Amino acid sequence: MPDCMADDAVRFEPLSVNLSTCVWRITDFPRISNSPHTGWGIRGLNDWASLPALLLLLTIFTFVLNPVTNAVSRHYEHQADQYGLEVTHGLTPDSGQVAAQAFQTLGDVNLADPEPSRLDVFLFYDHPSIPDRIRFCLSYDPWSKGGQGEFVR
Repeated sequence: MPDCMADDAVRFEPLSVNLSTCVWRITDFPRISNSPHTGWGIRGLNDWASLPALLLLLTIFTFVLNPVTNAVSRHYEHQADQYGLEVTHGLTPDSGQVAAQAFQTLGDVNLADPEPSRLDVFLFYDHPSIPDRIRFCLSYDPWSKGGQGEFVR
């Protein structure tokens, strides 16, 4: 654990001061001497020059983690679609077809891209794309083979 995290875990300070401490110490590594005019030019926690460095680090962190969080969200949304199909299986005739029509209407109303590229889905989509959802609804039928659903038994 970096010393900035260990130091700040002991003291009870506001989050902004803790983040500023970490940013200041992370950005302090290019310094060659103790002169305040070398390296990044950040002189301390109360120096406004640390704010752009903090924003840069947060932007990079968010940019890198966004596709990961989107993938997790798409997985959960896919499971929710599967659960919905399993719950409505015995309640509506041909629940997969009904769900596919509902997703088609949703895509039309929201002006969704009918065939998004894989890169767009990977980078920007936090829900499965409409074509993927429609394909899944039309193909998911564990009951035809004598099986049962994963979530509803």
